Amino acid sequence: MKMKRLIWVVVLLIFAAVALSTSATEEFLNPSKEVGEVASNPGAWEGKRFQLFGYVVPGSVSFEPGSSLNFTITDGTYTLRVVHYGEVPSAFPLGRNFSDQEVGVMAIGTLQGGVFYSEKLLVKCPSKYEASAPQE
Repeated sequence: MKMKRLIWVVVLLIFAAVALSTSATEEFLNPSKEVGEVASNPGAWEGKRFQLFGYVVPGSVSFEPGSSLNFTITDGTYTLRVVHYGEVPSAFPLGRNFSDQEVGVMAIGTLQGGVFYSEKLLVKCPSKYEASAPQE
């Protein structure tokens, strides 16, 4: 009887490990696309899950606490509207003037009706580094 119970425990542990492994790697297996690739051929991406990279259009951000974050992203030529449900990263420029800098974002979700619905949002850190003054 103990051997049968041990076998079931081992089977359940293996099943749980496979399930966790699959869900953890799912995000990394989603294709990564830029705004122009999707906006120029939205039918090819409709209903599919993928990662979308672009830059937030200044002045396009609206946020309803407890609801959704809405903004537009661009690649400089094409634009797409993004509706984000989920946690808003602290680096996201809510209520801040960021017209003097580009804010890159990676949104993970699906395209529906020409709008990208995101459940996870990552903000690219700015890479503006200044050389330090020479030491005398």
